[in-house]
Amino acid sequence: MMSVEEDSTPGMAHLYWNAVPGAEMYDVIQGDLSEVSVSNGEISLGPVHVLGSGQPGASYREGPSGAIPVVGSAFFYLVQYREGQSASGWGTESSPWPAEPSFCDIGCPGEPVVSSVASMTVHRK
Repeated sequence: MMSVEEDSTPGMAHLYWNAVPGAEMYDVIQGDLSEVSVSNGEISLGPVHVLGSGQPGASYREGPSGAIPVVGSAFFYLVQYREGQSASGWGTESSPWPAEPSFCDIGCPGEPVVSSVASMTVHRK
């Protein structure tokens, strides 16, 4: 379970979660809640901003350049852990359905970098 609290920088968040035994690193994304939709047993997260990729610890602090949602809107934050070539997936503990971003601004963390279609298998826990 992830927790969010106010950071020392006004308007920014401090995210923290329980460490997962065996996790080598964590990835953190942020998206616009209005972009989330459900269809055919899958949650589409819409486009997301990668806040952290390969984070060694179980927390993340937004810096002073972090985004602030416009009045009347909200951000969501999700974390996945990675162990070897496997990624846990986004929000898999809190949702019965797989959640996938439609686009990650700097490449989706945990996705393999491939040079051919034959090597595009993604291992999920």
